[in-house]
This record gives sequence, structure tokens and C-alpha cells, in this order.
Amino acid sequence: MDTMGTDRQDGRREGCDAEAFPSHPAHPSHPVHPVNPVPAIAERLTARGETLAVAESAAGGLACLRITAQPGSSAWFLGGVVAYSNLAKERWLGIGAEALRATGAVSPAAALALARAVREALGATWGAAETGIAGPQVGRRSAKPAGLAYLAVVGDVGGRPVERVVERSTGLDDRRANQEAFAEALLQLLLESVIGLPD
Repeated sequence: MDTMGTDRQDGRREGCDAEAFPSHPAHPSHPVHPVNPVPAIAERLTARGETLAVAESAAGGLACLRITAQPGSSAWFLGGVVAYSNLAKERWLGIGAEALRATGAVSPAAALALARAVREALGATWGAAETGIAGPQVGRRSAKPAGLAYLAVVGDVGGRPVERVVERSTGLDDRRANQEAFAEALLQLLLESVIGLPD
């Protein structure tokens, strides 16, 4: 089970995997998706009779769009929410304002809280969540860079709890490219989590 752990001096969190997104050398603003993870997710969840709920923030619903593009997704996808503002996170998913102030809306703790909350709200087997900074940074700037995202997946199958939180960074200031990359990273994490359990 991947957990968040404690802060390290280099700014990363122990137990929170971090890596950069791959980018296409000819078109760095358009991430390449060599294999769509959604069909494999659908196959696993359908075979097990499991369900999914999703909470997105910076990705703006792109993960849900890709999920619902899969034929038959209504059999396993219960729904999703774009909790873009802190107000939406608080009112729709019950994430406490104090918790958001303490860790920030873009943090491992926030991603995990969103995944847990959307899973509980819809009674799903799996909850998946994304929170990040799509950029470009204008107006009120965050101390965190554009292209940074935290993804979380939670589930419980056969009494075996699964909680995974990862950090991803694109290194880009391109809003659309970051949103697409965040959605892709969330779906890939979900697939890895689902495959990690026995059929």
C-alpha cells in the first residue's frame, strides 16, 4: 500500500512516488498516449463487478470524458465530479477548509482526501482523484510550479485496502497539455492499482 509518509528536506514526500511525464520530442505540448488504459480498466472492473468514482480538479473532467467514451462504461462507472475550487471540494466532497489550508489544495493529502471522499459519496469500490496546477501561472500565483499534480487511488477488495498517492510533473506551462497529462496519469495509476489485485 502506497502511503504519503513524512516530508523530506528536498520538498518531496516519502512514500509519494514522483516522476516526470514523458513528452513527444516533436510535439512537447501534446502528450502521447501509446496505450489507452481505459479498456483494460473496464475489463477488470466488469469481470469483478466493481465500480469507480472519480474526482478531478485541474484536469477539468478529461479523465471522466475518456472513461465515458468507453462503450459499456455505465456498468462500472458511477460518476465523477470536477471539484475545481476549494469551495467545491468543501461543499460537494466534505473536505475541511482547515485541512486544505494546512496542506494546500495541491498536495498528496488533498488528493487522497478527494479519492476517499468521492468513493464514499457514491459507494464505489474504487475512488480516484487528481489535483494539480495546469498553468500558466497568471494573477494569483502558486508557489508550486505549473505541471505539478498529485494523483490518488483508493479501494478495498476482499478486505484488502489499497491506497496509492503519486506525484507527477510535466515541466510544462501549457494548460491543455498539462490537463491531458494529469488525466492520463490518473488513469494509468488506476490501471496499475486494479491490476495489482488478483482477479
